Amino acid sequence: MKLWLRAGTLLFPLGVLAIPPSAAISQSDRAEEFDGRIDPSRSVLVAAPKDGILAAVNVDVGDVVAEGQELARLNSQSDELYLALAEQRLASTADHERARATMAEVDARIARRTPLLDDHLIPEVEREELRERRVQAEIDVLAAAETRRLNELERDRARYEVERDRMCAPISGVVVERLLSAGEGVERSRSGIVRIAALNPLRIEVALPLRLLHRLHVGDPAWVRTELDPKQSREARVLSIARSVDTASATFLVRLELDNPDLALPEGLRCMVRFSP
Repeated sequence: MKLWLRAGTLLFPLGVLAIPPSAAISQSDRAEEFDGRIDPSRSVLVAAPKDGILAAVNVDVGDVVAEGQELARLNSQSDELYLALAEQRLASTADHERARATMAEVDARIARRTPLLDDHLIPEVEREELRERRVQAEIDVLAAAETRRLNELERDRARYEVERDRMCAPISGVVVERLLSAGEGVERSRSGIVRIAALNPLRIEVALPLRLLHRLHVGDPAWVRTELDPKQSREARVLSIARSVDTASATFLVRLELDNPDLALPEGLRCMVRFSP
């Protein structure tokens, strides 16, 4: 027996009200446009890794930078002097060579005296003395090798400090903000020096009505019109679909990815999104 629901003067079978979760987007939904905002795919605030004075800031707002490019540099005179000192210490091999020469001399004397010791032609006390000198020579060689290793670590640490004076771009993108200039002091706890935005690809967030929650899939195409050129549509694709709903507006967020190889589109633009060409 079929059940019917009365709504005003119209009757509807209950089965008509159910929407299959996997239903495709209707033609009316495809034609509808939704408000969105264009954002960078990544935005990074580049800060100083330690306190200091800026010797140079090499970029300005609008500059296109590549990953690894030097953006700014701290005054590194003291770090460079410390590096030079560490390299000089490492270059000095006198202690190590002296210890090895002493051990070689002891070994040679032992080789000469062993036959006499075996024939008991010299006192046994000399054998003990030579053994003690050999042990001490080994200790001196090991100590010299350890000192050299410590000097290598000190050299590497000094190089690291000099390298930290250079702030390089962690990503490729466009400089959208410059906060400090050469000659200004910086602290690790303060705001950064420059902000870089990755503008290729771009991200678009759009709030969609709840009825579309189960009708969109990652990878689906979408078409975007920006306020910069409202007559031109650019194809984007669904990057992610939020699984949480804003109960106040009965909407959910969808994130789109839009290629921008020529960097023609800046961040912050308003746009309109639809799901048909």
